[in-house]
Amino acid sequence: IQVARLAAEAGGALFLAESDGLSVGTVEVSVSRATADGGTTEVHDAALEGLAAGDGPLVLTASGDVVVESTADNRPALWVRGAGNAVIRTDSLGSIVLNGDVLVMSGSLTLLAAGSVTQSGSIATVRGSIDVEAVSGDVAMESAAATTTLGGSIRYRASGDVRVTAMRAGPGTVGLISIGGRVENTDSAPATHLARRLGEQ
Repeated sequence: IQVARLAAEAGGALFLAESDGLSVGTVEVSVSRATADGGTTEVHDAALEGLAAGDGPLVLTASGDVVVESTADNRPALWVRGAGNAVIRTDSLGSIVLNGDVLVMSGSLTLLAAGSVTQSGSIATVRGSIDVEAVSGDVAMESAAATTTLGGSIRYRASGDVRVTAMRAGPGTVGLISIGGRVENTDSAPATHLARRLGEQ
């Protein structure tokens, strides 16, 4: 597909491949449906926010930048509600900008950018691990961001700098790897609403 802005929801798996860059955000769609008498009738769908999958993986690949916007009601912008992993991958030096939250209930999460990764939203898994990598850039968590698992491992790797804030892995392990830069940790953020939600599971 080739779109500027996208939102999608599936009861099962969700597989999307975009030919350049895109934003994941809120989408409202209205169309004119052709009728049997030669006329049209307007069809309006309720607004969709972000990407959500039920049972099955959520996979988004793009050949440019991927920007995940925050939602209006603090729900996750990327959400796998059932059993399944979540993957965002960019090629052609595309970067990942994560402004919204990500929640994966029964699988693992991978953010793999050919460029850099900037994380302003919080990401969490209930039963899986979290893998974030910037092949040709930095990985940077903003001050309000948090990364949380309930025992799964967390791995952040970059060719440049790795700058992280709040990380919570419980009994799990955390690995921070910078190939050509430095690793910095400034953990001053309180638990986010997403982390508190995980604690209630």
